[in-house]
Amino acid sequence: MYTSSDGVTGTNYIEPQNSYGYSNRAVAYNYMRDFNKSISESTRAVEINPHLPEAYVVRGIAKIQIGANQAATLDFDVAESLGYKRSDIEDRLHAIKQSI
Repeated sequence: MYTSSDGVTGTNYIEPQNSYGYSNRAVAYNYMRDFNKSISESTRAVEINPHLPEAYVVRGIAKIQIGANQAATLDFDVAESLGYKRSDIEDRLHAIKQSI
């Protein structure tokens, strides 16, 4: 069984080149209010697949939460250039703010 660096075992394992896995885990970290881990996981997703708009959105949302608004805007702009709708970004941001 796999144990992650934060002590979580089992289903937390991600294949090393699975950008979607890192992006999905970053979403979970956003909902857990661990924005630094979310940024780290979504950055890893972007490093693996720079054409994954979801990773930029998730990272931008985490950056907004820590007050890095300009950096978040850059991520949202990249996501939009990759086909993510600005209105969907705003909906995702609203959803995370409602859960916090």
